[in-house]
Amino acid sequence: MSPVFQLRGDGVTKTDVRFGSVIELHSLVVELLENFELSFPEGKTILRVPAIAMTCLVEGEREKGVQMPIRLKPLINC
Repeated sequence: MSPVFQLRGDGVTKTDVRFGSVIELHSLVVELLENFELSFPEGKTILRVPAIAMTCLVEGEREKGVQMPIRLKPLINC
């Protein structure tokens, strides 16, 4: 059995391991959004390119492959 589908706990408290991973990922995203200002770098144009799923490329940098440059600026809470 793959570790992704393993269960933990016993009886009615048995939960899927994936549930814990989703909660951790959710809390990470919330912390990033609450404590940082996200913006695109100036002077770069982001292109949406169809592939198996929509991907992002920087205009003029196709040889570098898929990338999504984001500038993170910490928010200072006083």
